[in-house]
Amino acid sequence: MNQLLADFSQWLYATGGSRAIHETIYLYNWIETTHVLTLMVFLGMLFFIDMRMLGYTMTRVPASQIAARLNIPMMIGFAIMIITGLLLYYAVPDRTTQSLWFRIKVILLIAAGINAWLFHRRMSESVTSWDTDPVPPSHIRRGAALSLTLWAGVVITGRLIAYDWFDCYR
Repeated sequence: MNQLLADFSQWLYATGGSRAIHETIYLYNWIETTHVLTLMVFLGMLFFIDMRMLGYTMTRVPASQIAARLNIPMMIGFAIMIITGLLLYYAVPDRTTQSLWFRIKVILLIAAGINAWLFHRRMSESVTSWDTDPVPPSHIRRGAALSLTLWAGVVITGRLIAYDWFDCYR
């Protein structure tokens, strides 16, 4: 599996676009800056939603109203964050693919996506029964806590990708 990933990343780096992004003076930095800024937008909106779902903040505001108002900016931030993240990977695929932190981050991203899908499904099925309650039901609180935990892991492992401690080719 590691050899397959290594071959793919070497092929990707051999494309002109990958080297162009990585070797330009400012483009990679602009992409990385945009990635971090949209990560902040996404996580800021997610934090407010999850804190309401945990019953810690804005308890007088219906949960569905908070989610409805923050979902659009959160999803815009998420979309741009994913696009810039893919571009960052495209710019340095070989080193990124061999990073243990990157591999853990991908697993955490998948887990966060599954949690978000399940969370929204459970929330939409039951929101009419607890929407104005200050403290949502335990299954909603567990989903919100798991969301915050998974995204904290994504941020931490994303930051650790910059360090070369445990590359998988060793």
